[in-house]
Amino acid sequence: MFVQCGTPGEPSKLLQEMRKYSLEVLGISKTHWTQVGQQRLTTGELLLYSGHEDENAPHTQGVVLMLSLQAQNALKGWDSHGPRIITASFKTKKRAFQ
Repeated sequence: MFVQCGTPGEPSKLLQEMRKYSLEVLGISKTHWTQVGQQRLTTGELLLYSGHEDENAPHTQGVVLMLSLQAQNALKGWDSHGPRIITASFKTKKRAFQ
């Protein structure tokens, strides 16, 4: 897994947009990442990613959820459903939100 979405510095650009619009969760498609996993950025945000399971698969498709620290604290769990779908469940004050 490599931390770029096509061009160097892409996660930092996405992080700037996330903060600019005060987003807690940002969904990103067409990442071209392979495999399934998570990675923490040096700034503390968490990337949950889902791509083709085979490491040698072509770098096509792939989705990522970028979570702020607040969203990480509310995260109940997440699942990969292939290279195009990722789901996450969060605790909220009023009810469970999925």
